[in-house]
Amino acid sequence: MPKKKIYDIKPPQEKEEIVSFHIPQKKPLVRRKFFWYSLGTVILILLLLWFFLPASSATIYIFPKTNEIKTDAFVVASENLDKPDMEDQKIPLYSFEKELTISKVYQSSLKDVSEKARGVIRVFNEYSTRVILVAGTRFLSATEPSRIFYSTKKIIIPAGGYVDVEVVASEAGEEYNIEPTTFSVPGLRNYSPPQLYYSVYAKSFKKMSGGATKKESQVTQEDLDKAKEDLLKTAESKSLEELRSLAGDDYLILKKTLETEVISAQPFDVVAGQKAENFTYQIKIKAKAKGVKKEDLDLFARYFIDAQIPPDKEVSESTIKTKINQVNIDLDKNVTLEVEIYGKILSAIDKALIREIAKSQTRNQIIKHLNELYPNTAKKPEVKFHPFFTRKSPRSSEKINLEIKI
Repeated sequence: MPKKKIYDIKPPQEKEEIVSFHIPQKKPLVRRKFFWYSLGTVILILLLLWFFLPASSATIYIFPKTNEIKTDAFVVASENLDKPDMEDQKIPLYSFEKELTISKVYQSSLKDVSEKARGVIRVFNEYSTRVILVAGTRFLSATEPSRIFYSTKKIIIPAGGYVDVEVVASEAGEEYNIEPTTFSVPGLRNYSPPQLYYSVYAKSFKKMSGGATKKESQVTQEDLDKAKEDLLKTAESKSLEELRSLAGDDYLILKKTLETEVISAQPFDVVAGQKAENFTYQIKIKAKAKGVKKEDLDLFARYFIDAQIPPDKEVSESTIKTKINQVNIDLDKNVTLEVEIYGKILSAIDKALIREIAKSQTRNQIIKHLNELYPNTAKKPEVKFHPFFTRKSPRSSEKINLEIKI
């Protein structure tokens, strides 16, 4: 019986090699032909559109040479006109009116304030009969230096008695605020009997007070007058500002026609002589002024320039500027304005003709026509179509815009 072979390792088995092939798929011929046919059709349509379809709009820019013109002219502004009268050189005049209240804080004056000292003294009479002293009797203090005080009223002192009397210093100043002392009556030296001078005297038991010399803020009449004058000047500029705001940007307010009527003018919270560091002054006014329309003035300026230049020239409206140099008012309150006029003039451009010539034209054709019509320009004309890729301008002149660039 044959023996079986025993292997420790299983012998490798031969693998069958598998080879795969990728065969590319070819597009069908019909599909490729359709793609190229479609692309060619689109390109052909675009070319036809470009060649035959006009632009929806066109803008032509012309850069003419210009000359400056500067001149002066007179124009009458009248309230009797509703619209400008160019032949008579007149334009309408308009009225503006407004009430306004203006106030301002002012500093008070520093005044020298002098106060006399006052007090009460007790006048004694040790004489055998009553003594009568007139108002204004002098009392001389025993202080060093001595000070004189005057009685404020008539004094009647009974025999052997006394009377309390108010006295006031002869001069102002703090030096009269003296301490309690004894007083004599100098005037009794000239009366008989001689012992009367020694029998009538006075004493104070409290310090005199109130004497002073100082500077103090006080509202004077001069302060009030100056405040009014200053505020009226302020009111003039304020009135112009308010009236210009009322009129708006379309009008020019003529300063020379400004009139102000004072309705009230008074200090707000003080009276003359009152002690105060500052005070408020207030005025209420009615402001009136005349004005002209800027549009009317520009229209007159254009008319005036047109009359000064040859027929083959025109003025560029965007360059017109006016300046009022002087305002004169006659007895009838008509206002004559001296106006400085500035503008730039150029060769007259027939816009209607250009639009007509430019219909259904290419850019180069339009530029060629413009160069023939206007050979002397500051810069070569420019033409823009919308949409930009179109070849020719619109068939309608209404869709062609013309801009004059100065």
